[in-house]
Amino acid sequence: MAFSQSIGKAQTPAVCQFCEISPEIQWKCINCELFLCNLCCSKIHNKSKASMEHEIINIKDIETVDFAKTMRKVDLQNMQCTIHGKEKCFVYCKDCSEPVCSKCTIEVHQKHEYKALDEVYEGLIADINEVEDKIESNLQFLKKEKNNLLKILSDGDTNFQETRDIILKTEKEMIEAISKFAENLLQKLEKKWKSSENMIKTELFAMTKKEDELETRKNNINQALQSHHVADIFSTSKTLDTSSPSKVFS
Repeated sequence: MAFSQSIGKAQTPAVCQFCEISPEIQWKCINCELFLCNLCCSKIHNKSKASMEHEIINIKDIETVDFAKTMRKVDLQNMQCTIHGKEKCFVYCKDCSEPVCSKCTIEVHQKHEYKALDEVYEGLIADINEVEDKIESNLQFLKKEKNNLLKILSDGDTNFQETRDIILKTEKEMIEAISKFAENLLQKLEKKWKSSENMIKTELFAMTKKEDELETRKNNINQALQSHHVADIFSTSKTLDTSSPSKVFS
């Protein structure tokens, strides 16, 4: 039997698909793929030998995990052989790791070891659920670690920004302090130099004046010594300052 892949998503019909009268649909037969009212389900469908073992679910459970389990259970009972299309698989070949039908057991799967199909299916479901639980556990662990890393990243970024601001503020304060200190040193240096500069310029002025006076006296003496007239010697001697020139500075 072929089952609809989208049966869970199918729209509920307007009336019961068994009596085609009652609009109060409450049940779904997975095997028959029929929506049933309460009366048809309990009084007719469930009492018929052909359908009393069918899987019945409440339409409220459609799209739930239990609904999917029920669908697979019915599908397992009607699983068609991939080689003999009209035959249903009824056992699991352990040697070939695949479901097989009765024809397969006497053909390509002779003398192979078999296992009940539903038992293998339940084992696979258990393995899948175990893997799912491990994945869920890993996901929870990763989410927790991810949140921890995000918090570390956020705290680290906050600390970085705060520390950076402190460093920049300290840098500014240090620059201002050094600039102020340097300005103070420059003022003291300039004051000290101006005092020395003025003193030196005063001495230079006095030395230049004295130098000019000495040059004048020297020229007068040279002129007298170069004169051919003795009268010039007597004349010069009257104005000659015989004292030794004093030094301007020590």
